[in-house]
Amino acid sequence: MTSEPEFRARTTRVATGSCVMVKLGQRGLWVLYEVIPATRPQLPDSAFFQVGAAVTCGRQRIPPRSNSINPMTHAFLQLNWLAVVGTAVIGFLLGWLWFSNILFAKPWMAEMHITEEKMKEAAQKGMAKFFVQGFIYTLLSTLALAVLVKAIGSPNCIKGAELGAFVGLLAVGTRLLNAGVWEQRSLKLQAITIGHEVVLFALQGAVLAVWR
Repeated sequence: MTSEPEFRARTTRVATGSCVMVKLGQRGLWVLYEVIPATRPQLPDSAFFQVGAAVTCGRQRIPPRSNSINPMTHAFLQLNWLAVVGTAVIGFLLGWLWFSNILFAKPWMAEMHITEEKMKEAAQKGMAKFFVQGFIYTLLSTLALAVLVKAIGSPNCIKGAELGAFVGLLAVGTRLLNAGVWEQRSLKLQAITIGHEVVLFALQGAVLAVWR
């Protein structure tokens, strides 16, 4: 078993680390503390660092602690779920506005070859299931964006909007473009649907950046 002087000689050369050993009193207990790597605390002469090896102090062997939690998992566990649901509602309302007669309902219907009669038939059968499914999918995409915003970090609404627009255009938008090639969608229809995704994710990213 490694003696305390030998262990001290081997570890005092390490400048930073994830743990610090502090001795309480002349013959007291050696206590293992976790320290943040980005900081270097002022430590007494009796304290020293250890990295990547089990600690041997007197007759007690303390195994090293692992802090290798996945950043995405950590971000997921730190989410504000009220903010996620609230942002999903905002995104859902944006979709309602985007595909309403105020904005792009008529050109979207024309490009999709959906007539007024078809819309009335769908309304008679009930639109509730469409709204429920639409909100669930919006909630899931909002959850994914919230994890990214939390993991990457967005200090203000501008940075959050930039991140959201980046995801909406290059992650979601390009996949819609790829699908549109095979489905032979018109450029106007592509612009309407992809524009919605970019604006949606940009708006949600801005909200999630400030609603923590």
